[in-house]
Amino acid sequence: MQRLVSAIVLVVWLVSPTVAQDNGPAARGSNVARDLSSQAQQYLQRGLAEARSGDDDLAEADFHASMAIDPNRFEAYEALAAMFAKRGHWQTIVQYWAVYIQRHPEDGRAYCERGAAYSWLHDDNHALADADKACSLSIQHCCQDATNYRAHPAPWAPSPLPAPSNGPGEGSQAAPGSPTGYRGSTGSGGNSSNHPNQPNSVAPDQTGAYLRTGGWMIPFSLTTEATPNPSVVGQPVTVSFKLAPLAGRAAGPTPTGTVVVTASDSTCEATVEEGHCSLIMRNASDTLMADYKGDRKFIVVPAIVRHTVTDFEISASLGFSIEAGSKKSYDIEIRPVNGFQGTVSLSCATSPALAKCRFSPQSVALSGSHGAGSELTLETSGKADRTFSVTITGISGSGNPRNGGLTHSAQASLSVLHFYASSRDDSDEDSGGAAVAIMLAVGALIGFIVFIAGLSTFGNLRVVEDTPETPIAGVAMGVAHVCGQAAGDERLTSPVTKTPCFGYRVEVKTGAVGPFLPYTKAVNFYLQDASGRVLVNPQGAELDLVRGGTAERVVKTKENSSRAGEPSDQELRFWAFRHFGASDDHTALFERLTFREYCILPGQRLNVTGTCVENPQPKDEEDHNMIAGGTPFVVSCGTEEQVEGWLRWRAALSIFAGAAITIICVGLLILLVEGVKWV
Repeated sequence: MQRLVSAIVLVVWLVSPTVAQDNGPAARGSNVARDLSSQAQQYLQRGLAEARSGDDDLAEADFHASMAIDPNRFEAYEALAAMFAKRGHWQTIVQYWAVYIQRHPEDGRAYCERGAAYSWLHDDNHALADADKACSLSIQHCCQDATNYRAHPAPWAPSPLPAPSNGPGEGSQAAPGSPTGYRGSTGSGGNSSNHPNQPNSVAPDQTGAYLRTGGWMIPFSLTTEATPNPSVVGQPVTVSFKLAPLAGRAAGPTPTGTVVVTASDSTCEATVEEGHCSLIMRNASDTLMADYKGDRKFIVVPAIVRHTVTDFEISASLGFSIEAGSKKSYDIEIRPVNGFQGTVSLSCATSPALAKCRFSPQSVALSGSHGAGSELTLETSGKADRTFSVTITGISGSGNPRNGGLTHSAQASLSVLHFYASSRDDSDEDSGGAAVAIMLAVGALIGFIVFIAGLSTFGNLRVVEDTPETPIAGVAMGVAHVCGQAAGDERLTSPVTKTPCFGYRVEVKTGAVGPFLPYTKAVNFYLQDASGRVLVNPQGAELDLVRGGTAERVVKTKENSSRAGEPSDQELRFWAFRHFGASDDHTALFERLTFREYCILPGQRLNVTGTCVENPQPKDEEDHNMIAGGTPFVVSCGTEEQVEGWLRWRAALSIFAGAAITIICVGLLILLVEGVKWV
């Protein structure tokens, strides 16, 4: 007799008062009080014995009865799968294990069994996937299965099902006609008449299967179809279903009730008479499961439909900036997702309207496996130093998912910059000489300023050396030198590492060579030691934070990477342009940037030398002093000796470098004025 074709295992919601009945009044009285788990085990053991003796119909009925009482019993699924294996119904076995896995997604044994059935179907990809999953769930022998599937993608032979633990005729020989290689094949041998409570002859009639429960259960098959399949993301999918008696069964009562169709993210329900319902699919690859909810006297096997949802993606990398009044082209890629096929029309818009944009080609065709490209050309207006957004839109079909269309957009930001350029007419010797003279004069002035700054730093060094460290509670008005830990409620967030701090110094170098340009920002914080605390206003202070740790990061033009918890390369470029973009040569900002960041951290030990004044906004009686400004004013994370060494090095470098620059520039200027030729 043909059995339960193209379905998943019974999701057995059939437990009813009739389960406690048996063949006679005495037996029924004893079964009422019997533990349900014991009943399920009894049906299972009896079914195994019947299978070995060749009574497949009775065995299948007992396996179903066991599952009806205990739908989570792995051994019942295993035994029923073995019976279908004898008939070569591998797809049915796959569907049975699919429902069990839905109930027990972490039971590696079920994945191992389903993988063996997939192997007999020559579905090597699914067989390997299930074997790998079982291996990851600590089913060790299935790790070897996975190795075998990779090496020999063909039907593979695992071990048979162990024999039952009681009753005569136990053994592990496969039943006649069963594929000996399928895990779960039941044994043969022994006589089923030796088992208690087993009638001599019980057979199904034309309308149902007698499951030893005192009543008949009428088996029906449930078939489903999804339209359209495949669909696009967000598109409503109509699922049609139909209930019909199993092959070989005469027509009888018709099931009434509802059918529930579930996917991973949506559900729909309709009556058997309606025959269809609609849900929206969004996952790229999903499984629809239809389950009958109605009269429990009907045995209806749930049905599964594999469904595919297709989509497409737009990938656009426009970089960071574009020159005002220029034209620039970018490569745009449109990629299919999960086999999407169709034509995607492209359009673009800018906000505000600082640029014109167009695509070539205007539309691309996706084949389902390979992406397609188009060239986006932007032509900017003459306006400078503005930021605008570019929106790229791709439309397939009507654009509305309800009609099978799709619409996706990608957005990027660009800065329109005006790049300053200087030119020199080599034929105009007078203007060239004047430019050189001006440069030398400016160089001499800069050198003199550096020399004076060195003398000032040397004076600060002498003050620091002559000012002893004082406990915070004993600090007096005037020049003070205190040490303690930084504390306070107000915080800043550093731009390079996003670190909460009281202040930071960021140095930016443009290009591979060149000086570091500094940027400093700080808020008030307290310095506290065992004796008390004092407010520090760090505005205008020299921050010596190198010994407290350095965060360094390099940003390149064609990269747009990011680190966890830190800003992206593009955000750092914006920050650098915002603070250093007024430079005459700020085009270098977009070639290579090197960032160094130093922070004043909460709890960090600091050396502070400055002028103690009265706090204009004290919070309490102990908050009446504040260190702010003065000469010198140094905030350092080093020791007193390290601070003095730092000032001494700065003073020496500034004095000698400033003097050298001044002397060289003045000397060259004199030679130029006197008309001496030099190279």
